Amino acid sequence: MSWFYGISLLLAFGVTIMTSKYFYFLNITKTTENLLNKYCTKLEDLDYSFEEIVYFYSLPSHISAINQATKSQFKIKLDYSHFLMTQLNGVYIEIESDHASIMLAYLPVDDFMLPFLDELLNAKKIGPRTSQKVSQAKLIHPDTLNEIVNEVYNQVQFGRYN
Repeated sequence: MSWFYGISLLLAFGVTIMTSKYFYFLNITKTTENLLNKYCTKLEDLDYSFEEIVYFYSLPSHISAINQATKSQFKIKLDYSHFLMTQLNGVYIEIESDHASIMLAYLPVDDFMLPFLDELLNAKKIGPRTSQKVSQAKLIHPDTLNEIVNEVYNQVQFGRYN
């Protein structure tokens, strides 16, 4: 009988690990939808800035693998913590080539703030957890990820302050 409980426990643990990202994204999506519907706005309409992107190389770079990379080589990699209680920490931007991947930049979720959420936080209409969930939803939105790639590519090509 104890082997049955052991197998059941192992199966439950495996299912929890396999579905944790799904339920994490579902939680973020529902929280974001509820908040934005309450204020009659859309996720696509929220403004944000790229000021807090951390670059691992000085730009423009003299490393040929970086400055000769095409935009199609720039890829996004989501940075998660934990398997059991998944949480998005940030977004890595890397250059993929035939030889290796170069980790070029990182945007932490905690530094990805939106003015709309700042106003609601200051007015105490939402809490920090809700703000973080909406920030995460905006950060992983395909349009935002595409704009992040465009921004990093432009910084690599033209420099940070041009």
